[in-house]
Amino acid sequence: MSKKFKDTTVGQLLFGAASVINPTLGNVLQGVTSPKEAIEAITKSDAPAEDKIKLQQLIYEQQTKEIEAITSRWQADSVFLSLEKK
Repeated sequence: MSKKFKDTTVGQLLFGAASVINPTLGNVLQGVTSPKEAIEAITKSDAPAEDKIKLQQLIYEQQTKEIEAITSRWQADSVFLSLEKK
């Protein structure tokens, strides 16, 4: 069972940052279930463009970090498995 978006690292960071950057954006994000939906909700909101850009950049940066962490784990697992076969 996967986590709800609001319970993921990206979701928690996003909701926290949105409230700090612009409380209106925090309200806009209520009910979103994915980063894609979050970006769409941010884009459609009436918040200042600068605030929208900050929050969208934050989403992309966090997603990139998570992907890099997963890739590192896969690489480490691959090395471990290859050593285990020897």
